[in-house]
Formats: sequence, structure tokens, C-alpha cells
Amino acid sequence: PVILRYKLIDKAIDFNLIGGLSYNLLLNNSVNTVVDGSKYNIGKTAGLNSFMVSSSMGMGIEYNLSQKISLNLEPTFRYYLNAFGDIPGMKTHPYSIGVFSGLSYKF
Repeated sequence: PVILRYKLIDKAIDFNLIGGLSYNLLLNNSVNTVVDGSKYNIGKTAGLNSFMVSSSMGMGIEYNLSQKISLNLEPTFRYYLNAFGDIPGMKTHPYSIGVFSGLSYKF
């Protein structure tokens, strides 16, 4: 992924704008099921794109615990730019909303 981050406010609590692109590759096209602990291969998916491009937008809130350690919280919206598959009538563009959090250490 290529993610850009722009710091809007640089105080004790920082606010960032976040955006970027990422790509997804379908490497193994197989469908499996598990029944009573045993795994069975039941075929392949049809009509899925093997290359997907998604965009992401969000904002980040960062709280500095010290000069080198900070906590962050990033609500993010991700939208797939190309259709999920080439099946007629199913030109869907999936999207997701997530909240990411973490602890950062600056070297």
C-alpha cells in the first residue's frame, strides 16, 4: 500500500489526514469447506477479478506519551475502485469501515 499522512494539528494531541491506494492479488483460487474437522476442496470461484485496487481515506488522532512513544486511533474508510468481478449484473464495488489503533515508537 501507498499511504500518505498529513498532520493538520501538531500539539499534545495531533490530528492527521490519511489517504492512499493499495492493491490485492488473488493468488490461489480455491473454495474449501470444513465438516467435522476435515477440510474438503469443493471447487473454484468464478468471475472474480485477480487484481483489485482499493483506496482508503481516514483521519488519525495521535496522543504523544513521550518524545518517542505515542498512541494512535485511526477511523478509516476503504473503497474498491474496480468491480469485484466480471459476472453480469454483479458489478459491485465493496467498501469497509474500520477503526485502527496502535502504539508507535519513533527511532
